[in-house]
Amino acid sequence: YPNPVSDLLTVALEGLSPTPLQLRLMDTQGRILQEQTFNSTDLLELKVSDYPAGLYFVQILGKDWQVTERVLKE
Repeated sequence: YPNPVSDLLTVALEGLSPTPLQLRLMDTQGRILQEQTFNSTDLLELKVSDYPAGLYFVQILGKDWQVTERVLKE
């Protein structure tokens, strides 16, 4: 949140396993723009103010699962 976003995107990871997780921000061509590995299930913040307006994808990867959400950058 928020979605659409303009400067800072917050990703809430409530209820996820505290094992190593990977967070990716990707463009519509699948290029990875940001990537982070973390071990907690806290809130994560991604700075997106430097990217042009458009559609992006936030992907969270666990050991044997993944979740992808669309994000609109204003």
